[in-house]
Amino acid sequence: MASDETHDHVGRGGVVNLAQGGDLRADLGRPVFRTEGGWPRRSAVPAHLADWPSHLLADADRQVALVGRAGELATLRDWRDASAGFGALLVHGAGGQGKTRLAREFAARSAAAGWAVHRARLDRPGDEPQPGPVPEPAAAAAGRLIIVDRAEQWPLPLLRDFLFLRSLHDARRTRILLLARPAGDWWQRIARHLTGHLGIEPGTLHLGPLPGRQLFDAARDFFARRLDRSEAMAEQPPEGWREPPTALETQMAALARVLAHGMPGRAPADDPGALAAYLIERERERWSEPETLGRAVFLAGLAGPLTHAQATGLVAATGLTAPGEEAGRLIEQHRLSYPSGVLAPLRPERLAEDFVAILAGGRPGRPADPWTAGQAPAVLARLARTMPRHLPRYLLTLIAVAERHAGFSQDRLGPILRDQPEIVVAAGGPILHALARLEHLDAAALAAVELELPLDGPRDLMDPLVTLSRRRYASTRPADPARVMVAYRLSRRLAAAGRHTEAVAAIEDARRRAVPGEETARVLGCHAEVMAGVGLVEAAIQSAYEALLLWAEVGPAHVEYLALRDLYARLLHLDGRPGDAAGYQAATTALWRKRTEVDATLIVRLARSLDAERFYRQAAGDPVGAAGRAVAAASVWERLDLAVPGTHRGELIDAWIAVAVAIAPRAPAADRRAASDRLAAADRLSEADRLSTADRLTATDRLASADRLTAADRLAAAEQAVRASRALWDQDVSAAPRLIRALRAHAAALTGAGRHEQAIKRARAAIVVARRLPGLDSHQRLYAGALLRLALCCLAADTDLRRGHAAAVEALRVFRTVRARGGERNALDVAENIERRLAPPSAPRPRPDQPGPRPDQPGPCPKCNATGKVRIEEWGRGVVRTVTCSRCQGRGYSVTPGRRA
Repeated sequence: MASDETHDHVGRGGVVNLAQGGDLRADLGRPVFRTEGGWPRRSAVPAHLADWPSHLLADADRQVALVGRAGELATLRDWRDASAGFGALLVHGAGGQGKTRLAREFAARSAAAGWAVHRARLDRPGDEPQPGPVPEPAAAAAGRLIIVDRAEQWPLPLLRDFLFLRSLHDARRTRILLLARPAGDWWQRIARHLTGHLGIEPGTLHLGPLPGRQLFDAARDFFARRLDRSEAMAEQPPEGWREPPTALETQMAALARVLAHGMPGRAPADDPGALAAYLIERERERWSEPETLGRAVFLAGLAGPLTHAQATGLVAATGLTAPGEEAGRLIEQHRLSYPSGVLAPLRPERLAEDFVAILAGGRPGRPADPWTAGQAPAVLARLARTMPRHLPRYLLTLIAVAERHAGFSQDRLGPILRDQPEIVVAAGGPILHALARLEHLDAAALAAVELELPLDGPRDLMDPLVTLSRRRYASTRPADPARVMVAYRLSRRLAAAGRHTEAVAAIEDARRRAVPGEETARVLGCHAEVMAGVGLVEAAIQSAYEALLLWAEVGPAHVEYLALRDLYARLLHLDGRPGDAAGYQAATTALWRKRTEVDATLIVRLARSLDAERFYRQAAGDPVGAAGRAVAAASVWERLDLAVPGTHRGELIDAWIAVAVAIAPRAPAADRRAASDRLAAADRLSEADRLSTADRLTATDRLASADRLTAADRLAAAEQAVRASRALWDQDVSAAPRLIRALRAHAAALTGAGRHEQAIKRARAAIVVARRLPGLDSHQRLYAGALLRLALCCLAADTDLRRGHAAAVEALRVFRTVRARGGERNALDVAENIERRLAPPSAPRPRPDQPGPRPDQPGPCPKCNATGKVRIEEWGRGVVRTVTCSRCQGRGYSVTPGRRA
């Protein structure tokens, strides 16, 4: 296998308050993943521990031969050895089904076949950072296989960042094998990202129960040999399982049979819960101090592994021991029993989870340990204050235990969710996805969590929130006054997730029941958003208008009122009134500016309002106003990027592109110099960070009031956009479209500055990047746009016209393929202009034929592919067909390069 080289990669993160009032604050840090060469080896346990059930099960996972998975291994091999390029596949199945065991076997076989094998995992608390790129496979390697275990526990933005690392999408074969228990909303989002941005269809492989008794026989014989009980090899597998057992449950049954052999009355019942309780009881028999060590094992199952200082602090904080030497002795006693780490949890994880549930909830014949009653909140508080990076794993453990033990969900997890529901939101997407899968959650806990969840945010986050909101909505009685706002929140979250059709029923229910006033204003605003999402623009405008009237009475300074004004402007634009939309958005921008003077955190909303106003002005035919708004928006995005580098880098690049492509009106030289000086001054002040928010906005407003851009201003913005988007592309392959747009904008700005040779180089660079993209329609439009930009650069420079003509004709073909009518017309115009330039001086300038009666000729309609009536017009060295379709009345153009007709 590959070397044991390790590389870290940092994701997003931040500081969060985990309780209302800020009494429990934790810096969760930025999540990190690392790639490691090879597969970690399990250290041999001392001889006196070799017969403990937990150690026997851990050894069996490594040493019992993999049986019954030949079909899955063949599927993985075929996927790995497919054509060159990038591939991703998810192996999913219930916990204990053998996903990791299968991946380990596949990794070993891949390494033997010449593949470089690596693992990617989330950074564990206490890991030393070792930054570096994803390791490159050796030149002789057949390819690179990277295995991602517990993929569902990765924050979705971090998992997406990993899958889109540009270094994984080079010419070498790269295969990403992801392992996870569920394949739910989180995987659908990842799959859509891969398909939508890269044209890659990721595969899935469900790992179900093993048929037959092969695994039981292999595990039974292994345990019998390890325990020197050869007579136990005659034991038979259990019968009468309510459900087919997982691979781990089969091994647990085999171990229980071997341990109970020859001991009448001690054999456990044939169900997973009884097997786990039996094995845990046999484990307890080996402990020198069962009560104290059992409590330490309980803490380890919830929070471990830890450093020595963290472990001693935790056992003291929970009242298990006194601080100092007594705590140290207990930690050492635990380490002697479980030597894989300090306060290391039982292995396999399923055994640790069952032990936590049994100690906290009891079982027949053994009551619950009263010491555990308040420990879940105590551990939470300790982790939040001293070890916040352990919080996500702690919550995942609580939820995993609650999934299989309803009593634990009600008595231990429920109080945490009721008392501190905001901790679930703070801990991130993986926790929310896990909680959304938890079916037996009491109504009070569900209500507390649902009320705390955000109403909008990234779509990755919204899916589990929608699931929890649906459950709350379904459990709320129609006569309950709270049902209106529950339905409203569900609809808001569905809209934020892009699932507007699903939101219609809930928002109509809320609309019928809403109480006049602020409640009705909120509901009508959400109704407008949902109606717009399903294409009912007139109904959306009516609801938004009624909501605005109510907000003007009850809360004209409320953020929701301003957000509704943004929506209303968008609806006006969708209704075909861009001028009205621009004017209304301008008034809304002024209100956002005033609001940011009170609350600086809303400056992002101001930037987006400026972006929207720029777009509406451009659509309304006001390039001068659009240019001013583009400059103002770029200035605000620059300040946001300076405050938190990288957080809004994409919006900043788009703002620079907008400035670069803005039409610079004619203006006296003095005005142009003044505008340029103000732009430079604003840049310097922003970089020096010497202005208050209000002063900065005033400076931005003065700058934008000039409404004039010089060629130098556009060029500077374009150069910034290219630099930033190229840096982004170096890390994220999905940033290629933004880089192409930036290169095109830079080429246009260079042309405007008279630097034609450099403009052509930039346009050709955009084409090179575009050709690497998969053949999606959106990417084809980018490719055609880059070709068209090259043709325009050649035309403006009056050089290399044949190359420009070829680019225009190819752009016309691509625009025709993706049915982009505007691009098709533009490409045709450019091709005609170049052909006129190429015509010999002595020849008459080619003109289209005068419209006249001609025999109808069959031709495909570019709009609906029906047969239409065709007129032939001659343009230069090609034939242009103007198609008037007899079915849809659409018109289109086609060009056939060649001799004149």
